[in-house]
Amino acid sequence: MHTIDIKSVSNIRDLGGVKTADGRQVAEKRLLRSGALNKLQRDDYEFLIDEYHLKKVVDMRTDSESKYSPDNIDGRVQLVHIPILDKRTLGVTFDKAADMLTMLTEGSKLLKETGGTSHRYMVGNYTKFVTEDFCLKAFESFFRLLLDTPEGAVLWHCSAGKDRAGTSALLLLLLLGVDRETAVNDYLYSNRCYVEFNRHMLKVLQQKGADDFTVEQAEGFLIVKKEYIDIVLSEVDRVGGIEKFAKSRLHLGEQDIIRLRNMYLS
Repeated sequence: MHTIDIKSVSNIRDLGGVKTADGRQVAEKRLLRSGALNKLQRDDYEFLIDEYHLKKVVDMRTDSESKYSPDNIDGRVQLVHIPILDKRTLGVTFDKAADMLTMLTEGSKLLKETGGTSHRYMVGNYTKFVTEDFCLKAFESFFRLLLDTPEGAVLWHCSAGKDRAGTSALLLLLLLGVDRETAVNDYLYSNRCYVEFNRHMLKVLQQKGADDFTVEQAEGFLIVKKEYIDIVLSEVDRVGGIEKFAKSRLHLGEQDIIRLRNMYLS
């Protein structure tokens, strides 16, 4: 796994090169994950097409997010909308209804009023990812799209590329045969990609007079935590492992799993 050196897209990386337990590795320039592409600059777009042979972009954001900040791509790349969540969700989705600072402050205010925390709220969101039909059907559609892309790169993204895109990447890496520690490390790498941005946001909140509770809850929304993804891993374990999860929850067959590995491993 390595970051891609373009400036107009946040948290963008190629999963290629990640080793699997059977000695193979994820094929390079095939599986890309990132934050939103609404600010993608033309030269960066051309680079993704020329160097990575970008074929498909999967937008995992809600309808309102996609409408407010559409991906800046043209007809040379197929855009597929597969929302992981069906409605605006505090701490995960981001649309015109509120800018980032407002979302963080209003979200913290709501948590204080209801006696909640961002940690518990995010754990609830991740629980939805692996238990609610809407989310599971979306992940199934994502895997079906991968199976229907014999060549070139697929790039999937949400808003920040850390929760919805991160969970998608983790499930994919596990199913390809990557060990759990490596898959979790890829998930947690989003914190490194956003370290300066997150520090800036928390500093601005403090400068605007936010109290300690607000700052603490905001941080819980801005970062990813192992405790969040552990919810996903626990559900995978509960049904008997990643292959059984893929078969029972995502309705993938044995041949689908074999073909996915043959397509995306080298």
